[in-house]
Amino acid sequence: MRNIQGDPLQGAGGGGKSGGGGGGREAPNTLRSTATARIIDVVSEGPIGGLKDNLKSVFLDDTPLQHQDDSFSVEGVVVWGRTGLPE
Repeated sequence: MRNIQGDPLQGAGGGGKSGGGGGGREAPNTLRSTATARIIDVVSEGPIGGLKDNLKSVFLDDTPLQHQDDSFSVEGVVVWGRTGLPE
């Protein structure tokens, strides 16, 4: 193999069968992230009745926020409802 100038590439001789480095290891997954989204889903003239099945009616990318067994697909989500009535 040659470099850009056409000279042969030379290494430090580490490619033999002897020794070898220690095995690699993967660091534990310690990443944490927080995201904030504000979404207005429906704009209506007059009052809105509300969500049909509470948080089971809220979907994020076709995934329900709350499953039929009442477990959550995403933790820490806060949902506020506004029905359009004067406060």
